[in-house]
Amino acid sequence: VSPSRGLGDVYKRQLQAGRALLLLHGTFSMGQVAFHGLSKSPEFAAISERYGGRIFTFNHPSLHLSPIDNVQTMVDMLPNGIDLDLDIITHSRGALVARILNEQLARIELGNRSLRVNRVVFVAAPLRGTVLADGDNWIELIDRYTNLLTNLPDNVYTLTLEAILALVKIIGHSGLAKLVGINSMWPGGPFLQMLNSEGDHDAVYYSLSVDYRPEGGQMIERLRNRGLDLAVDHIFGEGNDGVVPTAGCYSVEAPVCGLPIPEERRRVWSRQSDIHHINFFYNDAVNAQIAEWLTA
Repeated sequence: VSPSRGLGDVYKRQLQAGRALLLLHGTFSMGQVAFHGLSKSPEFAAISERYGGRIFTFNHPSLHLSPIDNVQTMVDMLPNGIDLDLDIITHSRGALVARILNEQLARIELGNRSLRVNRVVFVAAPLRGTVLADGDNWIELIDRYTNLLTNLPDNVYTLTLEAILALVKIIGHSGLAKLVGINSMWPGGPFLQMLNSEGDHDAVYYSLSVDYRPEGGQMIERLRNRGLDLAVDHIFGEGNDGVVPTAGCYSVEAPVCGLPIPEERRRVWSRQSDIHHINFFYNDAVNAQIAEWLTA
């Protein structure tokens, strides 16, 4: 669903028939793009059966609105009186939207609505941000996304590239200060300081992450990718998936709101994996792990 289209009346009723699964995409994306690989996987049938088909995405603006604004927009789309029971899968910045929905509902005008979050699977989550969200690193952020996109299906590549090019135009018009959606991922910024210092919830958190190093392909291409990876590693100063720090997918500076996520509820792939920030849901092991956690 998107703010411009909303939820149909029939689907609003279906959502209340049992627990539903919400999919929250990341920056430069939308639900049908971010979760394309998962939706085409063999595991998706079991996941869909678990929720009786009550699976929906929320296409939220990820550049110019904050995660708090995103959640308020989603809540406003729901009818008054709804009692919504949710599990959530997030990708990238979608994790921050999920944490507001789960940990910070006091900041949201709910009206006569009731929301409960039971389980959240964080995939490639910037729980303590990413240095690539700093204005000094915009070029690295754009280069990283465009290079990681190359092996994805054409429709996913095209739609994501359009969003990246839109950001390039905004940068060209000196609009960075207005990008509160991106600013929410600044490490140590006001949004993450708030999010990682307060809040409460009863949900169970899971995490999937990777320490990525490009492998495979022709020798020249592999060397070029490794050169880019080393450059990004230097910016991060720690292991990363190409866009967010590996450890930041399951931990923050100090324990808060169920973080760090315990080892038994997280999985970290090594540098020998072909997984990186953008292609998680095209990996069989990733989708199998998500299905195991959600259908247990």
